[in-house]
Amino acid sequence: MTTRTPRPLFAALVLALAACGGGSDEATPYTTALLDDSGHAMPSAATDAATGAPRATAMQAADLEQALGYDAIRANVDGEGAEATKLAVQIVYGLQAAHDLPNSAPVLVHGSDLQSVRATVRQLAAAGFTRIWIVDAAT
Repeated sequence: MTTRTPRPLFAALVLALAACGGGSDEATPYTTALLDDSGHAMPSAATDAATGAPRATAMQAADLEQALGYDAIRANVDGEGAEATKLAVQIVYGLQAAHDLPNSAPVLVHGSDLQSVRATVRQLAAAGFTRIWIVDAAT
């Protein structure tokens, strides 16, 4: 009989190891995991002033996406304006439906136009998504 590590515990272990960083005992805002070992959102040291959404580095987002696979939703806001936002939101809905995910599934919003990213975050929050991060394009 094979023993499997429960998915949330495995994800937390992967994120904890990735967040370690090695050299320093002091955590910086961008070296902490996005989820704790129970799958709850960790307090973020950086939040977006306009939306209140927590911010994540590209590395944090990649670590979470790798750990959770299809249980995390990546939203790419390609371009700017209402059409880019609408397409990103529709893709999130599609991925959520395809993988039978709840509104509490982590959503990582990537994009170079901050206004469109913020509009996407607002629409997803209004639709009931509860764990949304803005992924910093510069990291």
